[in-house]
Amino acid sequence: MVKSMVLITGGFGYLGGRIAEYLWKSGYSVRIGTRKSESEFNEAHPHYDVVQLNLFNKKSLEAACKNVTIIIHLAAMNAQESAQDPEKAFRINVDGTSKLINVAINENVEKFIYFSTAHIYGAPLKGDLTENISPSPQHPYALTHYLAEEIIIKASKNQSINGIVLRLSNAIGTPSNQNANCWMLVANDLCKQVITNKIMTIKSNYFVERDFISISEVCKVVENIITSLNLKEGVFNLTSGTSLTLMELANLISKRSSSMLQYTPQIEYVTKKDSLSIHTKNLYISNNKLKKYGVKINKDISFEIDDLLVNCNKWFSK
Repeated sequence: MVKSMVLITGGFGYLGGRIAEYLWKSGYSVRIGTRKSESEFNEAHPHYDVVQLNLFNKKSLEAACKNVTIIIHLAAMNAQESAQDPEKAFRINVDGTSKLINVAINENVEKFIYFSTAHIYGAPLKGDLTENISPSPQHPYALTHYLAEEIIIKASKNQSINGIVLRLSNAIGTPSNQNANCWMLVANDLCKQVITNKIMTIKSNYFVERDFISISEVCKVVENIITSLNLKEGVFNLTSGTSLTLMELANLISKRSSSMLQYTPQIEYVTKKDSLSIHTKNLYISNNKLKKYGVKINKDISFEIDDLLVNCNKWFSK
């Protein structure tokens, strides 16, 4: 039995690719909205209904939203791109989201799931962070996501659509393909270094803590939200609820490499000593609000690291 039609914007990206695959295997009809040309996507994804999506073209948006029940909105400029061009980030991340949700309302889409970022809480992330804390976005990436959140929350309060905001921490896992724009992310970068350099080099403050959640868990939470009759709207932290320092992450990757590849890479720290004196409070990004709706989140990320190492070995070994 085919389930609801789901539109995923940015569905060929790092996170979107995994969510699209997961939902399709779970029986959903999946439509991918992409900026890619038809020649780029025509043959590669026979299971999806793929449409070209222009966030600033109403007819394009109407075609993408037609007969759709749920939208998962991931199309946005990343942190590096946002820093380089804040004005463009505002146009795409904020104005683009506004135009999409307006068309979604007109097309009677039931649920709009927006992926925001935990970085709206400030920089660096520190202390105990819950959804009740006032955001303090410092970076154009965080600021534009926060402004987009406000658009979705307003639409929900007007009862125009069920809008759900997910403040994601650091999703960790292998991409659907090696060309995904994800190799600047710390876990992906370290796993790739294991294969290409036989050593992991950390240039950042390795005492800084981050919350890592497996992409597998992200996919499960998304489906849970789609099917939940109680979870209709609101802002939720999407996190593992635990944190690792970069040193602990590197040690875990080294341990998993030893198990999966029978090779234990060295870890090199080249961080300037004066930056190590900057200690932050222990980081805890609560996911208790999601748990109150019966959403269970597995904290384990080792299996995602295993898959990352295996695929890096397949894609990048010389």
